[in-house]
Amino acid sequence: MRRTNQLRQRGFSMVEMLMAAFILGVGLLGLASLQVMSLRVARGGKSLTTAVLVAERIMDQVEQEGRLTWLNQTSATGPGAALTGMQFINAAAPVYVAVDNHGNTTAPSGTKPDLGGGSYVATVGRQDVNVTGPTGRTADYFVVVEFQDETDRNGAPITRTVSLTRRILHV
Repeated sequence: MRRTNQLRQRGFSMVEMLMAAFILGVGLLGLASLQVMSLRVARGGKSLTTAVLVAERIMDQVEQEGRLTWLNQTSATGPGAALTGMQFINAAAPVYVAVDNHGNTTAPSGTKPDLGGGSYVATVGRQDVNVTGPTGRTADYFVVVEFQDETDRNGAPITRTVSLTRRILHV
């Protein structure tokens, strides 16, 4: 009697094997969906980082132009001499710059380029704070970068934005 009991308790039954396979399958499907979500978040993080870098690069250029105009105006060797290459400081209306995925930029223009194909469109503008100061003008410059890296359920692209603001002294 004892020998037949031992024979009956060896191994797993078919029901136990099917339940274990089902639980394993559900767990693997959960891991697969987590992987897809992780890739989507990583791509969004990369796009956001690139947009911030584009905004910082343009804002640094605006700040450099402001510094050059102020130094040129206060220089003892010839204040008021015309500076060439100023793209953002003297612009009264917003200026647009497009940047592609390879970091190539278009020349600043007054018309907003199309947003698509993995490009980033930066809008640069200013709000004057102190126009009649003795050492120059003070303005709040802003850069707003728009980009598309996701689509909604209908397949339409979702536009995301990053904005930066700095107070800059210029002439």
